[in-house]
Amino acid sequence: DSYLKIEGAFTPVNTLDHDLFAVNSFWDQDRDRWEIRLFNFRNDSVLQTWPVERGGGWDLDHTNRQFENAPPVHSLVLPDRSVITKLEKTPNLIRLDPDGRVRWVNHDLVFHHAIQPDPDGTSFWVCAWNIPVRPDAPPVGRSVRNINGHTIPFVEDLIVRVDMGTGRILLKKGVPGILLDAHQESLL
Repeated sequence: DSYLKIEGAFTPVNTLDHDLFAVNSFWDQDRDRWEIRLFNFRNDSVLQTWPVERGGGWDLDHTNRQFENAPPVHSLVLPDRSVITKLEKTPNLIRLDPDGRVRWVNHDLVFHHAIQPDPDGTSFWVCAWNIPVRPDAPPVGRSVRNINGHTIPFVEDLIVRVDMGTGRILLKKGVPGILLDAHQESLL
């Protein structure tokens, strides 16, 4: 399952003496689904897999993405071996149990970039933006006037705190509002 063509003269070298874990997703063309894999690079093993099936109740109608172009990205593996992930640039934030069954899905926003656990152990943080008004439209929530008087489209990135157990949004705050509250208008 490599996307790189490895030349015949290549000899892999692995001198790791400690576990090194990574998570990534792969398109399984034969099964018409995504698969999330947890690797241990020390011994080149796959420790866990989670299937993400095409018919999982995903919302793909609000963005210009098809299922095979919306990989599960920035997955967060939890201590119970469930995984929180999102289908790239779609309103699908997902928690799968260790067997790959959907525990919850959140379709409230378009989620992007990393998922970071909160130190409280019951929630996590993720970036998002509002759902576009049409699938072919950019995620622009409004227009603003710049200092030269020109009207420009404005995408407001959001910082979102989500309940790990339910997928419910606990807090949603726009980055511009955070900067304004911190008296950092010059960064806008």
